[in-house]
Amino acid sequence: MNQSNDRTRRVADLIQRELAQIIHRESLDARFRLVTLTAVKVAPDYSIATVYIVVPDERDIKSLIKALNESAKDFRHFLAKEVNMRTTPKLRFVYDESIAYSRKMGELIKEATARIQNDDENKE
Repeated sequence: MNQSNDRTRRVADLIQRELAQIIHRESLDARFRLVTLTAVKVAPDYSIATVYIVVPDERDIKSLIKALNESAKDFRHFLAKEVNMRTTPKLRFVYDESIAYSRKMGELIKEATARIQNDDENKE
């Protein structure tokens, strides 16, 4: 891994750790305390950090993402106080669909396995 990618990954990890604490400590919206940050991807020029999140209740995810993005400027301000960087990246929150996708794939595999077992039992 080259040095630039390693530094970008370390910066992303640092932002994820600090931002998780900031969101839980500083947010006024109680819904934000249920947010889990699953990953942070930082642009190569460190101008934007995409923050991937999941929440226990996905029904109202669009309004939650909108509220997080509206509060991103405040979170960036707190982050700038905590992290010593030349420039603090702009924050962009998005829903991490990988967990929902994994859950769906698991359910499909379980259904397929059950069908195979039923077919095997019916053959006997």
